[in-house]
Amino acid sequence: MIFIKIIFLLLAFLGFSLFIKEKFSVDTVFIPFIYVSTLSSLVYILAMLSMMKEGVYIFHISFFVIFFYYIYKKKDIAIIFKDLYLFFIIGLLLTFYLYNKEFIHYDNFSHWGRISRFLIENDRINDSRDTIISFNSYPQMSAYFIYGLTRPLGFSENYNLIANALAIFSGYFVFYKACKKSILNTLMFCIFSIYIFFDNISIDTLLVDTLIAISSFALISFIYEYTFSKKDKNYYLLFPMFIFVTLIKNSSIYFSMIAIAYLCIRNRKDNIKIAISCFLTTLFSQKIWSNHVKHTFDNLGKHSMNLTEYRNVFGEKNKSDIINITKSFIQAVFDDKIIFILLLIIILAYFCNKRPSILKKLLIFTVVSYSLYQLGNYFMYIFSMPKGEALQLAGYGRYLKTIRFYLILVVSYIIFLNFKTFYSKIMIWGLMIYLTLNPLKALMNKNTDKTAQINKNMLEKYRDENHIGANKNILVKMKEKDGSYYYAYMGQYIFKTNKVKITYINDEEKINKNDYDCFIDLSK
Repeated sequence: MIFIKIIFLLLAFLGFSLFIKEKFSVDTVFIPFIYVSTLSSLVYILAMLSMMKEGVYIFHISFFVIFFYYIYKKKDIAIIFKDLYLFFIIGLLLTFYLYNKEFIHYDNFSHWGRISRFLIENDRINDSRDTIISFNSYPQMSAYFIYGLTRPLGFSENYNLIANALAIFSGYFVFYKACKKSILNTLMFCIFSIYIFFDNISIDTLLVDTLIAISSFALISFIYEYTFSKKDKNYYLLFPMFIFVTLIKNSSIYFSMIAIAYLCIRNRKDNIKIAISCFLTTLFSQKIWSNHVKHTFDNLGKHSMNLTEYRNVFGEKNKSDIINITKSFIQAVFDDKIIFILLLIIILAYFCNKRPSILKKLLIFTVVSYSLYQLGNYFMYIFSMPKGEALQLAGYGRYLKTIRFYLILVVSYIIFLNFKTFYSKIMIWGLMIYLTLNPLKALMNKNTDKTAQINKNMLEKYRDENHIGANKNILVKMKEKDGSYYYAYMGQYIFKTNKVKITYINDEEKINKNDYDCFIDLSK
């Protein structure tokens, strides 16, 4: 039955692809990203209307029928998909890699896995009754795509991971447009995918940092490629793209603003109305979400976007804390050598190619985008992140790699498309190979600690054998102290409750097992 459902989803995707290809004059490489952004934005709208399940089934069934309509009407449709063969090959490899994977990463248990499962099991967005979701202010666009694609299959952790990986790949596949006319560039496209899939956020977790970078790259590449005249009506496709990118995470609105600014600058006369429409779409979609959060939840979790929360978080920090955060942040910025290498590549390519204006503009774009992004990160640590985490620059590596992924892809895309000189390409190839070495080495030497997996399996076995329902009061005994709250979050995810207490051997706190509905001993 699962195999039949997968075929159904695949044919529906093909039907969608044929429809977009006929109705809009877009390159085939953009179709997977258009699919992801359209389906995700649709689920977002349906969620606000409390029609998630019905709308998703109508979407898939409609394009399933459309596929057979095109089969019947147009026999030569295979030629349309000549650029999609690589998408299916790599997509299949991703599926094989993730098919036996399950949630292990901390953030899957604390939020991203929880919200994805919640949507699929309840066919609605969470509200104030659903205390199992703690970070209520986080936008949920990545989870909407997971829901939209996997709802016909039902919830499974590996399905969630596969759907999320395909969403990432849909954005990265846009880069293939700049590579497909050269065998070496195509080879580098395949090799560099290892870096994309495993360096910042590995595809065996649902964290969204890589998705932000790759989707933002796909959006600005789409704007770069088309003039959006009224004849081809490609500008209609911008709206779901902007909604999708804006609502992946609170910070991803920055990349939407970059795209809108570029849309204005590139062709002011023709694109200004479209840019205003995209700005309003971005503004309204974010406002609708923030209003939903404001009127639904009392407890918003960290990184909430409101002035009261900013004042409270800023108030935790004294002058000494701000000085220390500032020093650490400046040091971290200048410790990153990759951005300086990327700037050097643009400068060298500029002189190797008779100083074209496009590379001068690309250099300015890279400097401005990076500087504003880092300035935003700095203010986040000061105003939005709790004191303890801010002093440690928590998450800085992920945030840095988000802008790094984005700029490397934008720069490589422009150089590959516009310049044929060997020197221009070899510098990009060298950077790509260098960046791919670390994740490749990690994959080849991956010696995973099975402790977490074993403990998770034991908790799931206890839950299933004892038929433990949601919202129970759970006590779990571990060998060592759970200082990072990893097992607390794991237990909350598995038992669908926030009432999980972790104790350990030689714990000095006096705990009465009779105060809990369940006691699970993992210390032996």
